[in-house]
Amino acid sequence: MSKLSTPLLIVLVIVTAISIGGWRSYSGKYSTATTGAISASNKLAEVTARLAEQGAANQTLRVQLDLQKSDLAGCTNKVGSLQARIVQETKRAGELEAIIRDRDAELRTANQNTARCTATISSLESGAAALRGELEAVRAKLSESQAQSQAANALLNAAESEIATLQQKLSDPAVLRAGLANANKPSAVSGKSIKSAKLALQPDGTVILANAQPPAQTPSPKSQSKPQPVFKEIPGIATP
Repeated sequence: MSKLSTPLLIVLVIVTAISIGGWRSYSGKYSTATTGAISASNKLAEVTARLAEQGAANQTLRVQLDLQKSDLAGCTNKVGSLQARIVQETKRAGELEAIIRDRDAELRTANQNTARCTATISSLESGAAALRGELEAVRAKLSESQAQSQAANALLNAAESEIATLQQKLSDPAVLRAGLANANKPSAVSGKSIKSAKLALQPDGTVILANAQPPAQTPSPKSQSKPQPVFKEIPGIATP
């Protein structure tokens, strides 16, 4: 209100001075001056209104500028926080890259170990297959050896039975005498008789020529033992 009242007072003073100083002489010019004063007052009021509007606009702009400054400060703080986060994330990304490189190295080592283990397993499987083949061959040989052993045992049992029979026959003097009688019979070859030496059975069980004189010596215990019979050899079995 003070800005509006000051121009009005000036106008009133001018109008009053004009009216007092030359009311009579300037009565014709009064209306013109009044009209000019009113026009100037209107213009002054318009300018004052515009200035008031401009001041209000400037105040609004100041408020908006303050708000923008606050927003800018907040954005600056956010930018600083984001920069700090970016630094942290960059550092963390570097650490993760180092961890990934370590894991890649461990994975390559594990793959190499797996390949070696696979090769070892394949080699062991091949060796196991070869050993199974050898085991089957050994089993076949063992079965063959068992069959041969059983056959040899059968032959040995038959030989022992035959030996027992021969020992029983040779221990019988009657059987020996019958054998000597058959041996003392003359044999003929191409129609001619051949004289052969006659054999005689001694009381101690020995056999000598009938015309030969027995040795004049004391028989030893060994000479009194029964003569060992001669056995036929069985192929594949050692004669006892």
